[in-house]
Amino acid sequence: MSVRMISAVIITVILASTLVLVFRVQPRASEKGLLPATIQDEIPAMQGNLSLTTRELQLSGWSKTYGGTQSDLAKSMVQTEDGGFAIAGWTYSFGAGGTDFWLVKTDGNGNMEWNKTYGGTRDDVAHCVVQTNDGGFALAGYTDAFGAGATDFLLIRTDVSGIVPEFPSCMTLVLLVTLSLLFIVEKRKMSRALSKTSMRQRSN
Repeated sequence: MSVRMISAVIITVILASTLVLVFRVQPRASEKGLLPATIQDEIPAMQGNLSLTTRELQLSGWSKTYGGTQSDLAKSMVQTEDGGFAIAGWTYSFGAGGTDFWLVKTDGNGNMEWNKTYGGTRDDVAHCVVQTNDGGFALAGYTDAFGAGATDFLLIRTDVSGIVPEFPSCMTLVLLVTLSLLFIVEKRKMSRALSKTSMRQRSN
C-alpha cells in the first residue's frame, strides 16, 4: 500500500469516528446542532390526558391510557412480533424539553413494558413507527431541536429495547492505533527503498 492510500484510509477513519462521537446520545448545547437523540430513563406508566383506543383494543374488551400531567399524543402504532404493541408519538410530560419523541412498548394486554423518549430541548415529534427485521424499531418525524434549519426530518433507529446503539469508542481507538502503526511501517519501508535506490544511483 502506498503512503497516500494509507493516509486516505486514516483520514477517512478519523472523520467517521468524529461523526460517530458527535452522533452520540446527548442533549444539544446550542440553538441548532447535529442530531444526537437524548434517551431518557424509563418513566412509570401514569394516568394522563392521552386516551388510546383502537379497533383491536375495543374487540379485546379493554382500553388503556398512557401519559403524564401534560399533553401526550399517539401518532402511530404497530403490533409487534411478540403480540404486543409499539406506540409512537410525542410527549410534553416527559423528556428533555418541549415535545419529545415518545415510544411506548406494551404487552398483548396493553400493559406497559417500557418506554423511551428521544429529543432535545425544543420540539421533536414522531409521526410513524415500524418494527425492523431484527426486532428493533424505526421512528420518523421532525425535529426543531437538531439539524440545519427551523425543522428537519428526524429518523431514529433503536434496538429491541428502544435503545439507540452506539459504536463503541474503544473500537474507534483500536482502529486508529492499528492504522497508525500500518502507516508508520509502510513509511519506513518506502524510506528504505528510496535510500537503496539513491545508493545505487550514486554507485553507478
